[in-house]
Amino acid sequence: MLLTAMLVFVSTLASQAASPPHAAPPPQAAPPPQAAPPPQAAPPPQAAPPSQAAPAVKDVTAQTRRYFDAVRRNDAAELDGIFSPDYVEVSPLGQVDKRAQVVGFYQVASRAQTGQPSELADVTVDDLVVSVYGDVAVVIAGESFKMSVAGKPVARPVRSTLVWHRRAGVWTLVASHHTAIRPPVAPGKSVER
Repeated sequence: MLLTAMLVFVSTLASQAASPPHAAPPPQAAPPPQAAPPPQAAPPPQAAPPSQAAPAVKDVTAQTRRYFDAVRRNDAAELDGIFSPDYVEVSPLGQVDKRAQVVGFYQVASRAQTGQPSELADVTVDDLVVSVYGDVAVVIAGESFKMSVAGKPVARPVRSTLVWHRRAGVWTLVASHHTAIRPPVAPGKSVER
């Protein structure tokens, strides 16, 4: 808009300088119509005041720990009660799984837990950051999955984002995204992709 106004002004000055001294100034072109201002974006959600957020943070933290405990135990029934009907998960391998697929995985895993070459021994939540925005909460969690692979202990660090939604006073998990954390790369070494 400012550039258009400057161009009109400069072209008017140039045409006046080129006109004979007693000639009438040329008619000015009407300024271009002004575009409507862009629509205002909705303001970002604000965190609840600390006095209101504290109970919600406590509730979401408890639900998050309940979730990871159910994962550790391969407890499909518990997870079924934690997940919302529209739950979606992105696995550490990048696969997108819907609720039924995830619950089904844990049903199979619980039956196959003993005698298998890979068994989950423990899930430790190392870091937990909870942010509450009204009826929505976002949790960033660092966890370590300890398991036995072919009889050898292995630890797999993971970073997860969990999205919770409060429906009828109950926090349910609507989405999760899990990313495996690579071991540090030694100086001078390249990362294999």
